[in-house]
Amino acid sequence: MKKKIFVLICSQLFIGSLILASVISTSNTNMLSGTSIQHNNPEIGISAANISLLWTDYRGDSINKVDMSADGVHIVSGDQNQNVTCFNSSHGYLWNYTCGGIVNDVAISSDGQYIVSGDTGDNVTLLASNGTLLGSYDTGTNVTSVAISNDGGYFVAGTLGGLVILFNSVGGILNYMWNYSTGSSVRDVAMSATGISFVAGDDNNFTIFTSMGGGMYIDHNDTVGITSVAIAESGMFAIAGSSSSSILYAYDLTAIPPGNYWWGYDTGGLITCVDTSGGYGIYTIVGNTNNITRVYGYGSYLWHYDTGVVQSAKISGNARYIISGDDANNITYTSDNEVLWNYTATTPINTVAISDDGLYFAAGDENGTVYLGFHKLAVNVTPPPDPTPLILWLEMGSANRTNNPFMLTIIGIGVATVIIYVNIRKGDEDR
Repeated sequence: MKKKIFVLICSQLFIGSLILASVISTSNTNMLSGTSIQHNNPEIGISAANISLLWTDYRGDSINKVDMSADGVHIVSGDQNQNVTCFNSSHGYLWNYTCGGIVNDVAISSDGQYIVSGDTGDNVTLLASNGTLLGSYDTGTNVTSVAISNDGGYFVAGTLGGLVILFNSVGGILNYMWNYSTGSSVRDVAMSATGISFVAGDDNNFTIFTSMGGGMYIDHNDTVGITSVAIAESGMFAIAGSSSSSILYAYDLTAIPPGNYWWGYDTGGLITCVDTSGGYGIYTIVGNTNNITRVYGYGSYLWHYDTGVVQSAKISGNARYIISGDDANNITYTSDNEVLWNYTATTPINTVAISDDGLYFAAGDENGTVYLGFHKLAVNVTPPPDPTPLILWLEMGSANRTNNPFMLTIIGIGVATVIIYVNIRKGDEDR
């Protein structure tokens, strides 16, 4: 009798799970659609009492890239003067290292312990947080882009000659691992939090890699030439954009085979930069020639803000805040379709960065100035939750246009079967 009652309860749970799963799955079916100058009370922007510049630092020539540690305490820049420069959020300038060419890109690990740069002198350079050189590698070709894992254990470089090169920092030094030739100039690379997964965009392909197993790779040459890429911290999701197209491409890295094309979204302007946030990468921003657009991770439009041509845009790790820089000289700090602060420099803004909590943000302009800003109300903001793995899987199925009752049935049957089996075995043991 007890078994029959239990089976009846399980059947009800099974039916309920199907209904819930159907609701979740169908809810996202509308797809495709020096010396640092301190600034104590700068009279700039909106909500200046809460958001302001802490300091600026002139480096002498155009700033090509800025990046910062997860907590915003360590800031780095790469410039036309061939320098990688490190700053502290409290005091500004700390040190600089002169590379063998113009620094095209620089990245710092989330913990602030490792800094990697790529330059026109064909060098990939690894530095410690105190400026100590940990190694340099001659790629034989102009290094266009670099990315690094959260702990600095892995880092990757892309080159004008079409190489994607993987390194590690075992022993606290730069170690070459392997390279892969894409066949055309690599424009951007991005790496997941652990460094296990990374992606590259080149003039012909979007390519997905894993550092395990000697570098399994998958080419997607059905896309236009890719100039900007991003990957979720979990490595489960990646996006790509092209300066010759308005379509944002999204890829599911959990699919079999990995890298299944997931969805596309027409942003309305040629794409200049992309970024993604949240453990599953479901919060996405796109900068283009007309505006900055925020897209929910399954292809649903949220909002956009009209600017000049967006040259760089980043979203905070808690997915609450966005910093952007444009060719109209603006540094713009937004949240939930509201401009919280804006500063107009004297020259176009080439690059921006933001801390995980949105507390600190940085920018670099064509004149050679690095800016550090502070948002005191960003402290202790709770990030929006990522979906549970089950809900994520169901929504991925919907986004892949496989809103399939069979998949939902299998899930329900599997859950109910396991519960019934376990309890029947337990009842037999009790007798």
